[in-house]
Amino acid sequence: MRCARRWPTTAGPPARPVPARGRGRDPVRVTSPVEVVDIVPGGAGEIALEVVNTSSVIEGVTARVLGLPAEHVTVTPAVLPLFPDAVGRLVVRLDLPASFPAGRHPVTVEVVGQAGTHVVHHDVDVVVGDRAALALAAAPTVVRARRRARFAVDVRNEGNVALDVALRSSDADRTIATRIVPSTVHVAPGAAARCLVDVRGPRQLLGGDRDRPLRVEATAGESTAVVALVLRQRSLLSRGLLTALVLLAIVATWAAIFLLGIRSVLGAEAVTKVAPESFFAATVLEGTAGAGAAGGLAPAGAMDRAGALPAGL
Repeated sequence: MRCARRWPTTAGPPARPVPARGRGRDPVRVTSPVEVVDIVPGGAGEIALEVVNTSSVIEGVTARVLGLPAEHVTVTPAVLPLFPDAVGRLVVRLDLPASFPAGRHPVTVEVVGQAGTHVVHHDVDVVVGDRAALALAAAPTVVRARRRARFAVDVRNEGNVALDVALRSSDADRTIATRIVPSTVHVAPGAAARCLVDVRGPRQLLGGDRDRPLRVEATAGESTAVVALVLRQRSLLSRGLLTALVLLAIVATWAAIFLLGIRSVLGAEAVTKVAPESFFAATVLEGTAGAGAAGGLAPAGAMDRAGALPAGL
């Protein structure tokens, strides 16, 4: 029995499977020498990250910080493109405001691939030092009043630690009485509290406006702040009122003089008309009988002294 001849094939035995590149390990590897960042209040700190693309595809990598507001974080570059086996550098900058609370704050830097499927974390402690800062503000700083006035003073904590603030007032002349409500306040970092300053000046009857300055001082430990206030005090009888009173007195004086003059003129005897003797008819008086005829006759048209008047007169 003849057997068929078998010719050797060129394919050979099947090859062994080769593990895929990056299998069994993270597609992105992140290392950093920074584990603690010391930042002064109002300052900045940086976290340098070395990123290795261990995958077989081109990857775009970015980073963000968990535990801090996004407005305080800047990543350079925003997206880091990496070829397979390439190494790149990301710099995470932390800008903290002056009112950021003091102490140790653990945060996590999250490195994310552009597709969002690869995530690597790096933990960092952010240490912020103490900073006490105090500020006072008032609006308005000048109040015009006769004797009493009220000012609103805002106490602001511009540091990063809580403050127990005590307030007091003073004036150089020591003529003003003041009262501050409340006189002590507790202010959290970055917060503000309002106090009312009631001012009472001395009595001022005459004269123009007078400025009475005073100072309000706030103290919290070694931090102090001062705001200047002015009470612009008006007189009880102002210049305008005095001028009006003087003018009124002048008018009253002239009116009195005028009335007295009119009264003196009109208060005399009534004015009467006196007719001449020739207007009346002649009469014979006792003791004049021997007078001449010409002397006893009235002129033509004369009227009798007594009796009724003719019609038409």
